[in-house]
Amino acid sequence: MSTVMTSTQKYNELKALVKRSYADENMRNEIWEYITGYILADDKRQIQEDRLEQFSTFLCHEGRLAHIDIVLDATDFDKYTVERRNALVEAIENAWPSPWVSICYGKTIGTDHELNRFFYMKKGAIMKLFISGSKSISKLPEEAKYLLDEHIALGTEFLIGDCYGVDAAVQKYYCSGETPRNNFVTGAKVRSCAEAAKGLTGSTFQYVKDIQMTQDCDQALMVWDGKSKGAGENIRRIKELKKPYRIITEA
Repeated sequence: MSTVMTSTQKYNELKALVKRSYADENMRNEIWEYITGYILADDKRQIQEDRLEQFSTFLCHEGRLAHIDIVLDATDFDKYTVERRNALVEAIENAWPSPWVSICYGKTIGTDHELNRFFYMKKGAIMKLFISGSKSISKLPEEAKYLLDEHIALGTEFLIGDCYGVDAAVQKYYCSGETPRNNFVTGAKVRSCAEAAKGLTGSTFQYVKDIQMTQDCDQALMVWDGKSKGAGENIRRIKELKKPYRIITEA
């Protein structure tokens, strides 16, 4: 006998889904604020049943909630309509082959742009976080440690290089003895990175591996000194792929 959930139960289940899908507290709060801005009425108290029902579809799928952000120019209506249609196609292609349960609505940015956020369910409950940073940073900021601990609590899979600086600091932070406290890279990721960079050495080898990890990850954490080119390039790639990211600037 199936149990029919009330609106309040669906609302709370959706909140729990967001909580277990986003380890970054700031991002988690922003996503939840964005969703409730759509679901709740203007008084911020009344649940709009039809809109909640759209998001409730996610509760029927296994995995975790994910999103893609695309900012559109809203000054030209005809151009905007075409851009929005193309954005939907692009978002679906980026999410494929995840179960596509499309929820998208716009949020005005300034006077001439609109943020379109596409939500979908990501296959598999394990999030992949790409960690990158500057060679000049040998000690992790407390904010970075906090975020990494949050990801550990959610069972996140870490994708990280083996360079000195932030890479080494992260690995050192999670080693309390002879073995790491968490598996940073799965066997599949080791093979995919190694195959992509096969036969390469030095900076070219690192460059290709970084590209592979930006493609494989769901989110990124960058600890940057604001100057290093390698980390700056990774930030650019993540932005181009429209994947969620956090930058912690450390002088």
